[in-house]
Amino acid sequence: MRVLIIIKFLFFLFSCSTIDQSDFSRQIASNQSESTCIEAVHSIFHATSASREQAEKLYNEVKEVYGFVVLDIGGEGRYRPAINLNPQGYTTTTGEAGRNIPNWVRGRGDALPFNNQAISGVLVENAPLNDKTLTEIKRVIAPRGFVSLSHPSEYAKEAHAKAVVKLNPHQVETIEEGENTRTNLFFSVNRELNEFSTIKADLKFTPKE
Repeated sequence: MRVLIIIKFLFFLFSCSTIDQSDFSRQIASNQSESTCIEAVHSIFHATSASREQAEKLYNEVKEVYGFVVLDIGGEGRYRPAINLNPQGYTTTTGEAGRNIPNWVRGRGDALPFNNQAISGVLVENAPLNDKTLTEIKRVIAPRGFVSLSHPSEYAKEAHAKAVVKLNPHQVETIEEGENTRTNLFFSVNRELNEFSTIKADLKFTPKE
């Protein structure tokens, strides 16, 4: 997360520093551009900080009530009591479009606003899987945690195979669900000691309205 913030900051800083100020006739335009750059940098830091604070607050609330935290990347409230990480705070595919997403945190899978090994379980259903997202999942997943992936079978063949290699779980379970393939990754040698055996009873599916 910090690396991403620094990269964004350097990008905007570089953009600001390359403004041509040699021509006096363009000085006003340059000053306006510098102001825009500064505002953009401030906006990035403010948005990132707000997302982090929002995530920490919700994390603590969920952990206090349930004793664990499950993260649904790209989630829109299909599972409770999962925290739903989504760039936008309203539904597009779950239930009626435009409803507020419960337990919502603004963010993306490639920059998870959570601490290392803080998440008991990660759900990724039909959201893109890339190397950065897998790296972030590996960072936040707890030692006895689980990851559940569900995607169209054709996409899942390669994407889930890469996830297994990247995340290196102790056990893998594959389930065909119609046109989708679900791959469950368990990070405990003894599956019965895995967090999933405790959480699955509470991780209830919320039907579409």
